[in-house]
Amino acid sequence: MKPDDIDSAALMAQGADRVPRALLARTAFGVSPASLGLAFADWWLHLASSPGKQAELARKAARKWTRYADYLAQLARSRASAPCIEPLEQDARFSAPAWQVWPYNAIYQ
Repeated sequence: MKPDDIDSAALMAQGADRVPRALLARTAFGVSPASLGLAFADWWLHLASSPGKQAELARKAARKWTRYADYLAQLARSRASAPCIEPLEQDARFSAPAWQVWPYNAIYQ
């Protein structure tokens, strides 16, 4: 192999591509970004063609936002309020006392 046979620009381009590809693979947990995009597009198209599901999701979102706004209003008045959403009993992520004081109690809700 002669030194003229090595294309240094092509080697640099391959090296420059290696880092973004590795980061993308790590971010996507090794799943193809094209597959993720197609799965999202499929989900979105199904949702876009389901007005009943859209109405159900909008109603649930409005109910939960109303409950959260009421919780925040109670916190503003008394700084102590029952949570508007209780975590599941096996979920211990928010059991530390620090999560029960402002502003963390509003964040975890």
